[in-house]
Amino acid sequence: MADTVGQAMSAVEAYCESRVPEDLRDEMRIECTRRGKSITIVERRPPWNPDFGSEWSLVKVAQLRYEEPAGTWTLYCSDSNGRWHRF
Repeated sequence: MADTVGQAMSAVEAYCESRVPEDLRDEMRIECTRRGKSITIVERRPPWNPDFGSEWSLVKVAQLRYEEPAGTWTLYCSDSNGRWHRF
C-alpha cells in the first residue's frame, strides 16, 4: 500500500507542479499533501492584504482516497463548507 500511495503522490505532485506557469507562482499555487491513504489537492493564494499576515490562503479542491481492499482510487470534491463528496 505504501508504495502505491507513494507512487501516486509523486504523480500528483508532478501534476500540481505543471498546472501553474512558473511566472504566475507568486500569484497562485496548486499543491498537494498526503495523510495516510489520502492525497489532498489545494489551491493557495497570497494574502490580499498584508495587514492580515503573510500566510497564503488555502482552498481544498480535490481528494484522492486509496481503497486498499479493491486496489482502486476514489475522487472526492470539496463543497463550500469543506465537506467531501464523491465525484
